[in-house]
Amino acid sequence: MINANIHASLGVLRRKNALLLFSGLEFSTNELLIHEQIYNESKAHTPRQENRYKLVWISIVDQTSEWTKQKQMQFWNQRECMPWV
Repeated sequence: MINANIHASLGVLRRKNALLLFSGLEFSTNELLIHEQIYNESKAHTPRQENRYKLVWISIVDQTSEWTKQKQMQFWNQRECMPWV
């Protein structure tokens, strides 16, 4: 989520291999485990930090519905489950 308080910079992805994960706030445990495995394997097979894949989660939310504290908590809880963030 990008808003006035959070700035996203694409500069950190320059000359990197990026895997983009587009999803809503609902994310299954199996999906998370698959992405975590990809992240861990990229670390194991590419010892140099600059050659590793970068996993980027881009959450998609319905802009027609109100952004509530519950949705915000769901976003942050989901984000905390992602070791690559």
